[in-house]
Amino acid sequence: MTHGDSSRPGSSSETWVSRAIAAAARGAVGALLLGATAAVAAGCDTSNDSAQPFPEFEGRWAVDVDSSSITCPQTVIGMQSISPWSNPPTVDGESLGLVTLEAGVLTDLIETSSECRFTYNVNPKVAEASVANPDPYTGSPPRCVMPLLRADGSHLVLASSKTQPLTFQLAMPVKGMAQVAYITGAADATVKLTDDFGTLQTYEGCTFAASVKLHKIAKP
Repeated sequence: MTHGDSSRPGSSSETWVSRAIAAAARGAVGALLLGATAAVAAGCDTSNDSAQPFPEFEGRWAVDVDSSSITCPQTVIGMQSISPWSNPPTVDGESLGLVTLEAGVLTDLIETSSECRFTYNVNPKVAEASVANPDPYTGSPPRCVMPLLRADGSHLVLASSKTQPLTFQLAMPVKGMAQVAYITGAADATVKLTDDFGTLQTYEGCTFAASVKLHKIAKP
């Protein structure tokens, strides 16, 4: 056997080095695989905030003040206090109403408790959610049909204004106090009232102005 014979078995030190290199390579590959798996898991993790992407908006809100109103050019209606978010209290101290916002499917938020189940998209830069226009569920301008406190079919139709949409605005948080919010904005309105002869009369060209103050009482 010559000195340069490649069939000669390696020395113990050469064998150890070969095994060490192989083990190191296996360890590097394993680390890469673990890192890739962790990255994929992190990218697919939905436990943090996907269920409640806007928890500061979502939850139940109690109405503190509601001075929303509708104004019509027709003198038979004039200006009236009316709102889809509250009802006049029947006794002192009674709650005006509750508004519930939940995570939407085609929009960021949707109302699920009031007369008008408007959908909202959030602008986090200004802590404000505006009614989506058009409504992604119908492809049409957002509308709400609100029955009036009569049993004769009279109702109010609200269509959120494009130039001054209905918005849900968060106030600056104050430590130790419940979060406060405001509903503002406008809507084009049509009033349909049944007259003394039982005929449903339509009054167009009306304007609805929202003015609501709320505070949060329950988290999502």
